[in-house]
Amino acid sequence: MYHDLGNTNITIFAPEHKPLQNLSLIVKVLQQDLHLTEARISERRDVFIGDKKVSGSAYRITGN
Repeated sequence: MYHDLGNTNITIFAPEHKPLQNLSLIVKVLQQDLHLTEARISERRDVFIGDKKVSGSAYRITGN
């Protein structure tokens, strides 16, 4: 596995693929716990804080 220095990766294992639910959880933590009230999900399912993109998404969907 490759990991860029200075990045934070989040992995969510779930029985169903629900990307908006997962992103909503991340934005909730940014807003409530880190007090980054401008955090939001874009139409392309990226996370922004103000006008800065802070997260994109990569998915791997497998069978059982």
